[in-house]
Amino acid sequence: MKLKILLLVALSLALLSCKWAEPENIGVRDGELHGCPASPNCVSSFAEQGSKYAAPILINPDLDQQQAMSIAKETLLAMPNVKLRREKDNYLWLEFSTKVGFVDDVELLYDPERHRFYVRSASRMGYYDFRVNRKRYDMIKNKLQGAFDENTEKADFSNMDDTSANDS
Repeated sequence: MKLKILLLVALSLALLSCKWAEPENIGVRDGELHGCPASPNCVSSFAEQGSKYAAPILINPDLDQQQAMSIAKETLLAMPNVKLRREKDNYLWLEFSTKVGFVDDVELLYDPERHRFYVRSASRMGYYDFRVNRKRYDMIKNKLQGAFDENTEKADFSNMDDTSANDS
């Protein structure tokens, strides 16, 4: 019985430390968000693997950086179980908590020259995420595009593409 209690306490402490510890793969490096790990629990606009690739979110080119960042921040903070961890000129890092207490990290990096947000959504722990990060990316993309449409007149995106961040 004591062994079971000790194991339960150790497991609880391990989960809590993952919840509060800042991941090492957060932030911008060389103008890009960090890549995804080998595990399938991450999607990113900078991923080269097809299943992990998340297209950048195109926005109205008439918006300036401050407007784009403000709309993105306001829209994401209105979502349930989200907390803003870091905000810089063109970067947001948010934590999304699941119903069972897991914490996932979402990052947005705005490219003012190409009028798009690059996105990374990753689980902090575990291997499989049952497509939670893919679904979250899709939800974020839909909410942001709706918010940008509400805050601007219809923009002409015909001269913009949504290809990989690595293209020239």
